[in-house]
Amino acid sequence: MSSSHGQSLWKPVVTLTVLLPPIEQYSKAEKGSGGGNWALHDPDTYASSKNQQERQEAEQCLACGNPSTRKYRCHCKAARYCSSHCLETDDLHQRLCVGRPDAKTKPAFSLPLESRPSNNHFLAALLPVAGSDPKPIWISLQMDRKTGKMSFATDEITIAKAAAKSDDNSNPDIIHVGLNSVASPIQKSLAHGVDAIKFGSYKDTSPGNLNRCIQSFGKPGFLACYFGAVVVWAYDIEVNGAFKSPRDLGVRDLRHALDCHVLNAVNPAVSQPSRFILEGGVIPALKINDLSDRWLEALGVTRQIEKVHVPASHQYFEAFPIGKLFHLGLRWYVRTGVPIAIAPTGELHEDHEEILNHFRQTVLLVA
Repeated sequence: MSSSHGQSLWKPVVTLTVLLPPIEQYSKAEKGSGGGNWALHDPDTYASSKNQQERQEAEQCLACGNPSTRKYRCHCKAARYCSSHCLETDDLHQRLCVGRPDAKTKPAFSLPLESRPSNNHFLAALLPVAGSDPKPIWISLQMDRKTGKMSFATDEITIAKAAAKSDDNSNPDIIHVGLNSVASPIQKSLAHGVDAIKFGSYKDTSPGNLNRCIQSFGKPGFLACYFGAVVVWAYDIEVNGAFKSPRDLGVRDLRHALDCHVLNAVNPAVSQPSRFILEGGVIPALKINDLSDRWLEALGVTRQIEKVHVPASHQYFEAFPIGKLFHLGLRWYVRTGVPIAIAPTGELHEDHEEILNHFRQTVLLVA
């Protein structure tokens, strides 16, 4: 399919705009260093990207971004890793693997390049509400260099349905989030910008609007509740941190975006302890679930007590200890692990009293 033919078939069903502020509004912007005039985020957002050079994705470990080796790679040859551990723990490529016969003509995460509708279209990823796998999509982007107005458009009907919950479908409610400042195993190898566009997620917080794609990369009840459809896209930045131009999303960009959710310290528990890199690491814990809670039911939690890992450094550990446990001389910290923003109580229900007779020297997590 030629680009012109692709253009004739591509019709946007939803558009949205983002107004970029001038780079001069940030006090730490590198004035006089050249580059663009408009910034998506504070230049400090890209601190980990400074002095980085783009490396070929085929040379990077798909799980952590370190240099890979031919010894550890998928049979499709599109995914390489630095160790057997990364090869075995990567839960993303197995969903996207195109198989050995197609690996030479199609990247690990992509659409056929000949289907690109125009030169103004770039590869992005949709994290759908209903589906479990990320979906590659085309988005168009127009940038007005005089006003800083950035316009997106997509023909993805799933996004159109999500946007229909807005009062104005032509400019739906969105949250535009920069992901470069969020720590993940891939973050250190990013030399460009990666952002997430979340559609109306702060308005429709019903169980039916849970993002099942994000939830599928964690264990039931381990992740916080993320709502609404999410589009992940990538872009190049100028030396002063200003927006330069969009770029096709790579599979490692997608890995980073998912890790920003799955490995986030705000989650009730850590789904992938071996990949958790935040300061202090993780410690073992017990997670006690209220199976009658509608959120835990929506998340698919079926076990009342689970052995889990939680971040060693967490504000709730110090803020909400249960006094009587310390009086007993036990090394316990207790915090609530509710998957949605509700003020923690720091107290155990009387039905959980029997737990004290069985577990010692651990961390108790109540959900």
